[in-house]
Amino acid sequence: MSRDLGENYQTVAAWKRRGNIPAKYDLKVIAAAKSRGRKLSLEDLAHARAAATFTDAA
Repeated sequence: MSRDLGENYQTVAAWKRRGNIPAKYDLKVIAAAKSRGRKLSLEDLAHARAAATFTDAA
């Protein structure tokens, strides 16, 4: 994933530990998914963030 995004491994590993990818990387994440034959949209990411926020608040 880090290679697909052009980011340091440590940076992406920190996102995984936190369970959160900063929103400023959304377009890179979508492009990486597309390059792997996956379909992902901003709406998908927004729904995932909303679900995580709701779960964290509970």
